[in-house]
Amino acid sequence: MADTGAEIRAVLAAADPSGLYVLTRHAPGKGREPVLHLPGTAYDPRRGQSPQACLRDWASIHTTARISRITQLGVRPAAGRVQIGLLALVRDRTAFMPRGVCWTRMAAFFPWESRLAGEPDALAHVLRPALRAWAGAAAGGEAARRHAQITDLFGADTWNAALCDARFALLYQAALAAEALRDRAGGKVGIRARHAESYGCIMEGDDRHILASALAQMRRDLALMPLMPALVETPFTLGGLQKTVQAVLGLPLHTQNFRRDLVRSGQVRALDQRGRTGGGRLARLWQWCDTGAAGPGMPLPLKRP
Repeated sequence: MADTGAEIRAVLAAADPSGLYVLTRHAPGKGREPVLHLPGTAYDPRRGQSPQACLRDWASIHTTARISRITQLGVRPAAGRVQIGLLALVRDRTAFMPRGVCWTRMAAFFPWESRLAGEPDALAHVLRPALRAWAGAAAGGEAARRHAQITDLFGADTWNAALCDARFALLYQAALAAEALRDRAGGKVGIRARHAESYGCIMEGDDRHILASALAQMRRDLALMPLMPALVETPFTLGGLQKTVQAVLGLPLHTQNFRRDLVRSGQVRALDQRGRTGGGRLARLWQWCDTGAAGPGMPLPLKRP
């Protein structure tokens, strides 16, 4: 088949009470940490197949993972090719995967994005001071604009979980993402493990930009549509479900309000069974109700500090 110059870059995401994960491949890097990249496959529109169908075919050949939902993230030029970003959600992280592919915690790429245990040290002691220094190095109105962006995107009182793609874009602009140093140098750049704890693991090409877009899409969809049934298999406990929602959102939820609002929304139904999910305590099991693709999203009552 002739090369059409089009490629699918797939974000295959899975979540459970232990965290949010993404499927990655490993490539050799100069530093101590390997360079990771997203799974990709060539795409030929002349075959009359949609990008979503092409990704499902790839997954059926290379894995036993069942894709439950696919969302197109956008199209971008990259190295003379057209990259089509797709977000695919799967429920089973234990499915067979090909050699050289593994599930990696999303937090490895964006360590500043989870506030479940309070403000991350990476943000408070490394990134925010570095961003302020970057803003202060500019002149006049540009400095003021940069400071305003930092406040809007990284401020403790203005934190919007769904703006994670804009946060990474600003870190790239400020040369605080290893990809920015690589792109400016025109060569390979590695990152040490201790630096990755603050700046995140480097990825090949534009993959971390695509990954940030996928995380932003998931967080926006949480409150707007039935996203979680595509990630969480029936049956589940409400405690396990809440931890999984928090893993995607990166923010803690008010337990009583979450459970009350969820039951009232009609998305879940209690079962006459008790069990454990995700290593939690013995508790009542629940199942999803069929609310359709246009059903309600998750209630997200934030827990105030």
